[in-house]
Amino acid sequence: MRGFTFDPDSRVWTHPSHRHFDYSDGADLEKRMLEILRQTEDISCLSKSLARQISDWPTMYHFSPRRHNLLRHLKFPSDSTILELGAGCGAITRQLGETGAEVCAVEGSPTRAACAAARVRTLENVRVVSCHFEQLPTGEQFDIVTLIGVLEYAPVFFKSEAPLLACLRLARSLLKPGGTLIIAIENQLGLKYFCSAPEDHTGRPFDGIQSRYEKNSPKTCGRSELIQLLAEAEFPDPRFQYPFPDYKLPRWVLTQKAFETQSFDPCAILRTINPVHDGAITAFPADERRIWPALHRNGLVPDLSNSFLIQAGKDLSDDGLLAAGCALERRNCFNTQTKILADSLGRIAVHKTRLTPETPPAGIDIVFSPCDEPYQPGPQLETQIAAAIQSRDWEGMISGLSRWLDFVVENGLIEKKSDDLYASALKPEFFDCQPRNLIVVGDSLVPIDHEWRYTDHLPLRNHVLRYLSLLARQEEEALRRHMPEKTPLAWQLAHRMGIPISKAQLGEYRRWQHTLNAWIVGEKPSKKTGLLKKLWPSKS
Repeated sequence: MRGFTFDPDSRVWTHPSHRHFDYSDGADLEKRMLEILRQTEDISCLSKSLARQISDWPTMYHFSPRRHNLLRHLKFPSDSTILELGAGCGAITRQLGETGAEVCAVEGSPTRAACAAARVRTLENVRVVSCHFEQLPTGEQFDIVTLIGVLEYAPVFFKSEAPLLACLRLARSLLKPGGTLIIAIENQLGLKYFCSAPEDHTGRPFDGIQSRYEKNSPKTCGRSELIQLLAEAEFPDPRFQYPFPDYKLPRWVLTQKAFETQSFDPCAILRTINPVHDGAITAFPADERRIWPALHRNGLVPDLSNSFLIQAGKDLSDDGLLAAGCALERRNCFNTQTKILADSLGRIAVHKTRLTPETPPAGIDIVFSPCDEPYQPGPQLETQIAAAIQSRDWEGMISGLSRWLDFVVENGLIEKKSDDLYASALKPEFFDCQPRNLIVVGDSLVPIDHEWRYTDHLPLRNHVLRYLSLLARQEEEALRRHMPEKTPLAWQLAHRMGIPISKAQLGEYRRWQHTLNAWIVGEKPSKKTGLLKKLWPSKS
């Protein structure tokens, strides 16, 4: 860091001629985030302490563990060197540092750089630098260079007729031969924008798809345009991946191979991902979830994906990776990563692993054991039920729910009680046998996702109410139009399925579900904003 000055208070290296960037989430907000980071003991990627501080979109973006889903599936060698261009407040910096690699994180804003330094203060392998990218010392090169949510801001900070190209060429000069450039960026032609979502940088609908970008303001690109820019910057063979719902807080990342493998249905994943804006689930005039299947049949999902994750150079993904996603709404000991992989013979398998080695707490008789299993193609029964609800096909909805119930009664009960069928105890392995985990194969249903076993007594009535309560939350608006009574929707759905449930039994179920959620999910954020409820759902 010759020519740079180290500030021991902020733990940031600064270039003496650096002029502060104007980009900010707001001075007061960033000072508050800096204080939070300095006062929080657990600043790791899976920090629940930081998640409890989320109160709005900026704190969600900087503190949510879902940020790290973007790169969790990539393999960063611990002996590599990484240059992060545009570190922000250090969420991705922390993730890169936890790999053990030597990380240099560059951030133009001094306050944001101080936030990043606070986030990585326990990692000796990370240094944070505050300067313009062009002020970095010449000659030093890195194994990996990242531009996560940065390339689109090149028109703001690069004084060039072709600022995005200038930014890419600078990144190229800082990359070792055989290294990897990683880019995450919104797609100018993302489907959400055609569904009237506000453009992420202007806040106005349709600005991006109509190219209403002002000079020296952020600008995104479509897939073909990005490929052309990368080729001009001497990155001739980029590999595109597709984060959903977008790169900021992704639930799943799908690869190009996911859309080219005939025996794999990417829409089984896409249909389950709610449209979001600024981290909150949002209802636009058109629902992305119901458009993706038609786009997939016509080969258009890659071009209309809401965001891109691009690797130019050496591929850091697993061979044969189709999709990767994480479950993060639970205690850390229950959080998992799922990878769907195809081998050289075309066989597809689902690999589930824990994200931490933490031990589950005592208190409830549940066995949690994520495991590998073969991939089962076909639509989820839940997809058919949801489609019936959205089409106002109420008979079809009840038919789908009854099909699930019949399957459980036929296969999942320890012993059927003659006096009260719904008091019959469920088999341990059927604890998570719900329509989202049942694949429709012709006239049959095939259960998947066998990570939970409930070894205590679980009445069939509670098992049914557990799913109907989830369905009621997911489809509340459509169901309320059909069932406007003030009684709970789950109760009404059970009544329409012919399941007798008294008020006392409903209360018993709620107490059981509350205890179960508290055990699986753990402590929730204390501030009950609508934004937080959507980030931190109550379902287990």
